[in-house]
Amino acid sequence: MDSGGALIQETAAAASQPRAVAASEGTGSEQKLLAPEEAASGDAGDELSLERKLIKNVSLDAETTEFNQLLELVNRRVEELGGYIEQMDSHAPSGSDSAGERSAYIDARIPADRLEEFMDTALEGAHITYRSETVTDVTLQYTDLESRQKVLRIEQDRLMELLAEAESSEALIALEQRLSEIRYELESLESQLRVYDNQVSYSTVSISLREVSTLSPDAGSGFLDQLQTGFQKNVRTMLNFLRNAVLFLLTGLPMLLPVAIMVILVYSIHKRRILGRRRSGPEPNKDMEKADRRHADDEAGKTEFHRS
Repeated sequence: MDSGGALIQETAAAASQPRAVAASEGTGSEQKLLAPEEAASGDAGDELSLERKLIKNVSLDAETTEFNQLLELVNRRVEELGGYIEQMDSHAPSGSDSAGERSAYIDARIPADRLEEFMDTALEGAHITYRSETVTDVTLQYTDLESRQKVLRIEQDRLMELLAEAESSEALIALEQRLSEIRYELESLESQLRVYDNQVSYSTVSISLREVSTLSPDAGSGFLDQLQTGFQKNVRTMLNFLRNAVLFLLTGLPMLLPVAIMVILVYSIHKRRILGRRRSGPEPNKDMEKADRRHADDEAGKTEFHRS
């Protein structure tokens, strides 16, 4: 093995020894990683604990009778609380703004410490029909990434010192190659940590919003309330169906009118043909009757001739 490879192995082994021990001091929001000797220097009675790295996601299904107003409220509250809209999709049939036809899907990123405030104020007046909240603990994964990052930085510093002292070209090439690998790994680790930091700092709220003419009754509503709500929904559904049918007929006149004229013409021609056949039908019958009469007269004449 060449001297450059031996130096790199020795440096990597030395760097792996002082691996950081994850510990937290106080109740601050930032986690502090302490090396073993630093952790041991604390009071024996102090309990070392990790600040939990929690990723919170909330999913909501909501319905409202004030679609535009609620969308404006959600956007305003997201901005006021320091969050941002990650994705928004809305749907409304072309040329229609009637209740019950519009919908929207929103992915909002809200600062984790203001999540409950958003949930309490952003959906005022809406009826929540479904809510799901998930919490993912990534503390161990985050700590492992930080520990690996510190080890690589220690190794990188040591390799830089060796690079300044290297005399042979083989050692220089080996050290530079290893430094390049370490920089790549550090960039990857930093990217993963930034993703975790963003997910922990900003909770994701997914809202599926639907416009309705009448809000659905709560599960605990009485029979009469449910009956009234169902009746109102059915009446509005029937009115919407009739309205859509009238719109279809009126907007389809330019296409339906030529088709109707063609159908009428075809029917008229067919009817005339039938009438023509009925009128021409008796004439052949009359000719046949005349032929039968002639034949009968001929037979009668023959009979009389034979008698005579």
